[in-house]
Amino acid sequence: MADIESIIGTCMQMCSKKEIEWRERNNLLHSFEINFGKKADPTKVVKQFSRSAAGKKLISPAELRPSPILLKTMNYLVNEIIPRNEIPWVVVYDFVNDRIQAIRQDITVQRIEDHNAVEILEKCIRFYIIASYVLCEEPQNKFDQHLNSQQLSICLESLFTLYKKFKSDCLCEFLAIYLAENVTYTETYYRSINMFPGYLSNPNVKLTIRLCMAYINRNFVQFYKLVKRLPIIILLCFFHLFSHVHIQALEVLNAAYSSNLCQFPIQVLCSWLYVTEKDYMLQLCQKCDIKVDGAMVCFNKKRFKKFTTFCLKKDSLIDSKLREVELSKLICGQT
Repeated sequence: MADIESIIGTCMQMCSKKEIEWRERNNLLHSFEINFGKKADPTKVVKQFSRSAAGKKLISPAELRPSPILLKTMNYLVNEIIPRNEIPWVVVYDFVNDRIQAIRQDITVQRIEDHNAVEILEKCIRFYIIASYVLCEEPQNKFDQHLNSQQLSICLESLFTLYKKFKSDCLCEFLAIYLAENVTYTETYYRSINMFPGYLSNPNVKLTIRLCMAYINRNFVQFYKLVKRLPIIILLCFFHLFSHVHIQALEVLNAAYSSNLCQFPIQVLCSWLYVTEKDYMLQLCQKCDIKVDGAMVCFNKKRFKKFTTFCLKKDSLIDSKLREVELSKLICGQT
């Protein structure tokens, strides 16, 4: 019998015949996996994630897909499922997320370490970054931002373990992503800077480090000046910080411009804070108990109220950038 540590998959399809038959009998096929007769289409059925699989003492090689098939499956999900614009993206996410967890599980069980595994993880990470933004306004019962972030972190750690053994043309991109994702964890951030010293001179890595330092030093003007220059995939990593930086900036400005006589143009405030919708800025000021008089903001340090609960909201400038690219190509790093 094959040992779990050296088992090699022999399933040459995206899903084993045994699983296809079992799921068809139990009505467990997804709408993405059936043909017009509502029967399983072997060319579309993708192995489901099973939490118990990794804990089994014996796993049949026929249930596991070898490295090339895993990459083929990942590419199918990215190129054939993700572009399904007629389907709500939250439905697409649920299906793709489940199937890529099954891909990663097959990688783990077989202890696969190769260039295919690197490419798969790179695509997984981009997928989770994009999902974090595209689905940010969905209720938690439809999209769990925390669980998505966990999957992203796990993939990043696994990818950088592989980067120690395998070269990738995308290493600088993912070093920038790693820094951006860890900027709120100061110790991890500074440690990660030293992980790949030979790559810190890369323009996007340098820009990301400058942006991270602007965030750490609460230099919000510099933060938003730099954030506009980022490639879209790295920009999306910083998106979840926008509201936090907005509140920090308002707190600083409220102290600096506090006066019964001084009034600050709200249009200038929007420009400084990378806000394109005036109503959003008015809501922030209201939550912080900052008085707004027409087109002017009246700062008063005695009245400022800081809050820490943020509802993520899509950004119109990011939306415009995303409309210029196909998500499948973005996930493949082709932009």
